[in-house]
Amino acid sequence: MDKIIESLKDLGFNTYEAKVYVALLKHYPATGYEVSKLADVPQSRTYDTLKALSQKQVVTSTQEKPITYSPIKPSELTKRYKRKMTSNIEFLEKHLPDVKENYLDPILSISGDNKTLEKIIEIIKNAKKEIYLEIWSQDFKKIEQELLLAYNRNVEIRIVGYDRLQSRFGLVFEHPFAKKLENYFQGRVIIIAVDDKEAFYGKIPTNPSDSSGGIWTQNKDIVFLIKELMIHDMLLLDIQHNMTEELMVEALATTFDCLRYSELNSVLFERFDIAELKKKALKLRRKRKKEKEKAEEVENNKRGWVAYKKGYNPETGKFFFNGKESRYSEELNLEFDSFDEFYKFLLKTLPQ
Repeated sequence: MDKIIESLKDLGFNTYEAKVYVALLKHYPATGYEVSKLADVPQSRTYDTLKALSQKQVVTSTQEKPITYSPIKPSELTKRYKRKMTSNIEFLEKHLPDVKENYLDPILSISGDNKTLEKIIEIIKNAKKEIYLEIWSQDFKKIEQELLLAYNRNVEIRIVGYDRLQSRFGLVFEHPFAKKLENYFQGRVIIIAVDDKEAFYGKIPTNPSDSSGGIWTQNKDIVFLIKELMIHDMLLLDIQHNMTEELMVEALATTFDCLRYSELNSVLFERFDIAELKKKALKLRRKRKKEKEKAEEVENNKRGWVAYKKGYNPETGKFFFNGKESRYSEELNLEFDSFDEFYKFLLKTLPQ
């Protein structure tokens, strides 16, 4: 009964109003005196309470003496308040965002092992479309069941897994540097982003005397950055997994700076003979340089023949130029021993 009283108070009833309404449900119609006894409310307050409930149209009264009171049906009461609350909520959803322009969602700090785990589970339960996650295998086991429930409701799950994480669902990108990063961070990082709507970035310390913690936010810009951080890791891990010797030679031939990422560098040094690949890449670069020079020579020859046809008069055997085509404005009568000499002259004379 106490819970019913408290629930009615949540709807806006005060304590006396809730008690009087419940008492009338047990026995009606009833006089004010009878209500006072049934509800255990002072008689002096009972009539004021009945008047207030009558004004709210929760209680009806008769006109004849003695005046008796009756409650409206519980179904009518709940229906009325549900309609009122729904209307109020819809109004607030529509107009509250306009109260303050450019509202920024806060970034909240979460501290403690239990609160950190509770927040992560809450985020997973909120997921409707996708979950991006970076986590160590031992921490993954604590939320695996909740992730499986999300997967079973068709939520797409992508995981960067540390320390040989195994999962029966989702797409897992294995990260090879779990120990190195755990030592660097003095703990195990846990990152999650859901539906581009909310994210958590935190750490579980290696030292058991320290407590877990992190930040949680629904700020879209921060959520975007956290998600993109994980996508970047996934991209690098995918490159590591699928990189072949041919692709490495091609990358090195294009730029010797392609190994600037230290993690990718370490993995590739383990998988390939980098010194041998650089030799092959240098050979490929030289080959492409010669091909480029040959192509430029062919192009220059084409340009020379065009100039030759443009400046040579077969009837007179003369080469002539006007002011638009070169710095020479007068007609020239030049003789060359070979076309190569003529071509070199043209390259110096004609505009490029």
